[in-house]
Amino acid sequence: MVSNELRPGEAAPIGRNRILERMKNYKFYHIIKVEDGITTPGNPDYVPAQNLCLKHLETLDLQAKRVLDIGCRDGLFCFKAESMGAAEVIGIDNDLSEPATQFLIPFFNSKVKMKQLNLYDLLPDTFGLFDAVIFASVLSNLRYPFWGLKVIRNIMNIGGHLLVETAIWQREPDKSMLLCPTNQGPWPDDTTACTFFNEKGLRDTLESLGFETVCIEYLEYKRRAWQLIKHEIKEKLKGALHNIGLTRTSVHITPMRISFGLPRLRSKLIYNKVLGEDTRLPHQTWRLNLELMGTNSPSGVSGYRTRCAPGSG
Repeated sequence: MVSNELRPGEAAPIGRNRILERMKNYKFYHIIKVEDGITTPGNPDYVPAQNLCLKHLETLDLQAKRVLDIGCRDGLFCFKAESMGAAEVIGIDNDLSEPATQFLIPFFNSKVKMKQLNLYDLLPDTFGLFDAVIFASVLSNLRYPFWGLKVIRNIMNIGGHLLVETAIWQREPDKSMLLCPTNQGPWPDDTTACTFFNEKGLRDTLESLGFETVCIEYLEYKRRAWQLIKHEIKEKLKGALHNIGLTRTSVHITPMRISFGLPRLRSKLIYNKVLGEDTRLPHQTWRLNLELMGTNSPSGVSGYRTRCAPGSG
């Protein structure tokens, strides 16, 4: 079983009550062990997917390596990479975490650096190139996934590793597909989710961008799956009732056996490795245009364990 335990380094000790009092000032996303008997009060719903990512992160040799965590939030993966001997760990996020920057980093006496930065604004010159990139729970929120993956690829060293955890659309398994809702995504409680590859779509995208898939592992979400099923049933019933003139009808769903086909989403982690010679494009071509779909556009990847191969051009 993967543990979220982190080593507090050589920070000056403070009393248990003082730690708990300070933690009340912040809203945490990650559940991180601060010391024996004390963890940050993050969201437990995300722990299974985070543990899946931690499991694969622990298989990498990060000694003296440079690591980037995209969408780092409170720094769960940043601190883990640091504890594994990474020479430098940088985390970026659109909304920089005050719990991490004001409490956790000082408490752990950590050398992790966190910066507020949009992925699309990341350039090779921003922080240099990285040996490992962690991309957890971000891909499904990207409106321009090919652009984002291309940006990631261009900041990775050849031979580098990319860990991505994302939701996967389980339809049309023989076709390369991308589900990209514009108004209402598959989860009624998450209106920001807008990008869902199926497995073949993600595999083919990664291959076209110069990555070799090394490992794929799925994680079933029973609770979220039921939420998805309820939402799908409600929408189908509302549509049917609307067709017969019942437009103001409330639909309530309780657990039942479902016999008709429904789209399914499962959390997926894919580990990628960059292969071959350096095929990064110059930053002048980092624009959202048709080049993003071309085979000459090396990029990063989501949900896969891969290695980056030379471009075909």
